[in-house]
Amino acid sequence: MKDVFRFLFLVVTFRFRNAFDVVSHLKLGSKLAFLGLGIGSYFVHQYPTELYTYGERGYYAAVLATAQKSGAIPLSKRGRQRLAELIEILENDLSTEIQRSELGVEHGYNTWQVAQTVVALGETSPVAPKTVQDFFEKNLDGVCRCWRETPEKPPHTGATGWTVYALSRMGLKAPPEIIAYLLTLQSRDGWWPLLPAKPEPRSASTYATAWATLALCTQLPLQQSAESSADTEKIKFAIHNAFNWLEKNEVAQSGRWPDYPANRPSIKSVSISGLILHVMQQCNHERVRARLQSAWLDNLALDVTNADTSEISNTTLNLKNGVLDFDRTRHYVLQWQLVATVDAFAGASLQHRAAALQWIEWILMPELVSPEVRNQNWVSAELLYALKYLQAHVAASADERAGS
Repeated sequence: MKDVFRFLFLVVTFRFRNAFDVVSHLKLGSKLAFLGLGIGSYFVHQYPTELYTYGERGYYAAVLATAQKSGAIPLSKRGRQRLAELIEILENDLSTEIQRSELGVEHGYNTWQVAQTVVALGETSPVAPKTVQDFFEKNLDGVCRCWRETPEKPPHTGATGWTVYALSRMGLKAPPEIIAYLLTLQSRDGWWPLLPAKPEPRSASTYATAWATLALCTQLPLQQSAESSADTEKIKFAIHNAFNWLEKNEVAQSGRWPDYPANRPSIKSVSISGLILHVMQQCNHERVRARLQSAWLDNLALDVTNADTSEISNTTLNLKNGVLDFDRTRHYVLQWQLVATVDAFAGASLQHRAAALQWIEWILMPELVSPEVRNQNWVSAELLYALKYLQAHVAASADERAGS
């Protein structure tokens, strides 16, 4: 036994020649046994984190292989408890803030943030849909018939898309002039600019295109009527045109998109890519969805564990009025990576689902709702949306199935 410990010590301290001397007098079978022991010890010593990670992933693969074939995500009991606790914390924060004077406007809220909060809270929102609708209409820009990020800034497609989506989630029809604004703003190639930029390819924003598309496709059932069949067809074509443009600008069939395909600087954004995949899911765009979801999980960023991590475009835009502006939007990574991973989970391979489940269990920790996250309502609203979306796709426990 003394020789064994000495041999292992020499191996993990890289003194291989000395380790060989310890076993040189042994028979071949014993030498091979020591060799196997040494190789194993070396890798455990050199790569403990990697070995633990792959061992844990093997466990999750076994869980998935024996779980009911429902496509739901089989979170552990502890994971489900942590998920419920995180959701409760964020719901309490956002419910409190939106009940403040004028839906929180006196405390820094704007239309965009109210829309994010309403979408995130869903049916748990303490504010009546009519109150929210009146607030949106009160803050609608009288010139463009759209919404701005803040009153002093230019019209903003992202803010408008979020606000129309919030109306859709409350089952409310957006005024026709807002739909007309979005349709007019779309380029012939299918993209939208984030700000009222010159109609040139370098103005094409994948983020703006995703939000305008989601706004239109979720409004489509609410806008349809016998009297507006021509307008309905315009909306349908705008959605089709947008998806066609997005498909053409995917980066090398990777399930990833740049923020500005024809502009510089440009970033390959995980956050925007997750949003685009979610829009395809929500709008039932089937043509390339399965391939994109597989590519998404192939490139899943397992090191993303902080909900305050963001990507910033910082791209120069030439506005129609000749002013030079910048897109300084922060795109939060974990939130939209989680949403897209939930969307991709059911149809993925066992290997992909095991990695995805492992990452989801990792991130569901108390520090996910750090003070930095909770004190930025736009960050916490997107996180709450992602967590509740996950919760809606989690497999029921054995006790829950027995009680149903």
